[in-house]
Amino acid sequence: MQFLEGKNVPSRYLNSDDQPNQTISMEFLQYQQQLIVVWLVASMTYFVLIKMGKFTLFTRIWFRLETYYASHTPVKIKRIKLQLKTPKYDRFISSYLLDTKKSVDTLATMGAPVSMENHIDNILDGLSEDNDSFITAITSRTDPCIVDEIEALLLPQEERFD
Repeated sequence: MQFLEGKNVPSRYLNSDDQPNQTISMEFLQYQQQLIVVWLVASMTYFVLIKMGKFTLFTRIWFRLETYYASHTPVKIKRIKLQLKTPKYDRFISSYLLDTKKSVDTLATMGAPVSMENHIDNILDGLSEDNDSFITAITSRTDPCIVDEIEALLLPQEERFD
């Protein structure tokens, strides 16, 4: 608690000679590590916290987190890619586009980015037969489309269908 309350915070430098050289004191580095440990532990759910054991070093906690989540990543990537390929368009194009974007963004953060072309293909593949003329118009274009342009063209159609 003394670290969190700011009491007895160690000095960043041991003496005035250390400051120009940016030589940080060992006590201050340990203080920073404890703050990171507290932050990590406080941000974990109970389920994740019990997997951490009683680690007090940031590096051990981080390694355990990395190992745990890395082992699940390939399975999650496959599941999200399958969700992208499975048409899930319902009555609202806006929610469909948002779900598609969430999946694409999630894949990118997991190290499996989706190309613009594949993103567009996934959007078009999931549209209903009501949008066949739109799909034909987009796929027959000679100039490349971008996702924002397709979204901007699809959203007014939703309003028209309503």
